[in-house]
Amino acid sequence: MEIGMKVLIFMFIISLSALMSCNHDDAQRVTTEKKVEQLSEGPLALKQNMQLLFSKKERKSYTAFKKITDDEIATQLLSCFAKVEWIDAKADMAREPDYKLKIINTDPTISFEPITYALWRTPITKSFEVIMEGHNKYGKLSESDSEIMFAILSSL
Repeated sequence: MEIGMKVLIFMFIISLSALMSCNHDDAQRVTTEKKVEQLSEGPLALKQNMQLLFSKKERKSYTAFKKITDDEIATQLLSCFAKVEWIDAKADMAREPDYKLKIINTDPTISFEPITYALWRTPITKSFEVIMEGHNKYGKLSESDSEIMFAILSSL
């Protein structure tokens, strides 16, 4: 076999490896985004295998203070997060989150890592800024979704 042919085959293998690596990263990102979107698709899934837990900061740690059991409220919450325009960025906030919302899968037959949303209430605009912890995602709730979130948190 010629040296030129060997080089060509070697370059082909390197290119294929690089493409497979990129596709794997993209697949992981799409899978995470799909899971988040699927959370808001219907209350039936919520009833069967999801827990939504709110926690707030008390001294140096976060303490769970409310488990969302109402399907309508859970659907509203998930709908708010599904509409966020997420930015791929590692955000560094000036203070600790006001609240955290953890979504936990309770069905052992479904592979789903818990998702934690860190929530900051902005004092001037009275909206919420959100970070999807562990996924380097930052976004803001719309004004109307912030009102829904505030109403739910106020009623807890």
